[in-house]
Amino acid sequence: MEKLFLQMYSFGDHTPENTLKHLEEAAAMGYAGVELYAANFETPVDELKACLEKNNLQVISYHAPEDKIVEMIPYAKSLGQKFVGIAWHEFPDMDEVRAFCKKLDDIGRQCREAGLTLTYHNHTQEFASFENMTVMEHIIDKTSPENVSIELDAGWCAAAGFSPVEFVKKHSGRVKLIHIKESSRVIGTDKPGEDTKEINCPAGLGLVDWKVLKDAADANGCEAYIVEREHSYEGTRTQCLKADFDYYSQIL
Repeated sequence: MEKLFLQMYSFGDHTPENTLKHLEEAAAMGYAGVELYAANFETPVDELKACLEKNNLQVISYHAPEDKIVEMIPYAKSLGQKFVGIAWHEFPDMDEVRAFCKKLDDIGRQCREAGLTLTYHNHTQEFASFENMTVMEHIIDKTSPENVSIELDAGWCAAAGFSPVEFVKKHSGRVKLIHIKESSRVIGTDKPGEDTKEINCPAGLGLVDWKVLKDAADANGCEAYIVEREHSYEGTRTQCLKADFDYYSQIL
């Protein structure tokens, strides 16, 4: 694979002071770029940009709270991002699904007008069903493709009991980013908890056939692939992330 990105959450310590250190580690492992998240936003943007340039890293996207996305548009533009993302929402009932889809579409419109693409990132709970459709299907059905794209976390999709390959084929053109995450077993469509992180097994030992998924995703409009790790299966987290890079960059 020409470019493989890393979600910075994967380092696991969530210490803002370690942002620049983790960027350097990501580059040393071989990753072409990163996806930022909350702990990284405390680093002054000039320091962040200098470290990114020094290490030849691209920022593909970030995850931010839904109420912060619009105000952070200038931040994303300053880092040269194409994508911005919302990583989490809870859906207790169909009323919340409808309300969130309306809000998501409006946020996405404002991002599009600023030259950015908004993505929504799933966990397992978005594959629960309301009115004979999964939440993910409602999001796709009730938002404009011009305003909202999907960042499919393939590991959580598989852990929910669904096929990420079939998802990208069925919703051709909507999945712009894919999180590469291993899940060793199906846990269902309840929201994941701390006790489910251990299913994040070593690269290549999970439920997803990554070669098949990448072929399908490439053919249906996916633009980038981002490794995310929730759990260290042995050794240090950095060792696990380097093993992930070595495996995926070789097979994809």
